[in-house]
Amino acid sequence: GLAAGWSAEDGTVEQRDRDLVLEVGPRGGSASRAVAWDLARPALFLAEVRAEDLESGSIVAGGVRARVPRIPGPGGSDFVVIEVPAGKHGELRLEAQAADRRGRIFLHRWRLLARPETK
Repeated sequence: GLAAGWSAEDGTVEQRDRDLVLEVGPRGGSASRAVAWDLARPALFLAEVRAEDLESGSIVAGGVRARVPRIPGPGGSDFVVIEVPAGKHGELRLEAQAADRRGRIFLHRWRLLARPETK
């Protein structure tokens, strides 16, 4: 499933329906998973994701951080696109800090897309 390989620090990570969910408190927390990306040239990381009840939320791919959009209510999501630089990358990470008692990041799906070669 989507949650395979993820581990959380100062929070919980689990699969709910079709989403990976990181739940954190006001101290914040994170979840990460190992990746083995060895890129000869930059690639695009694409994630369908949303934040709920967060002060801040981000996704880090290839060392590049992007804000997770805050979308109230169930079911909504948005796309985050990160240009991952060429090189070796070993971690995909979600980071969050709750606005009040509990907050969540919902990761619906993600992909790393090779950029086409330009002539």
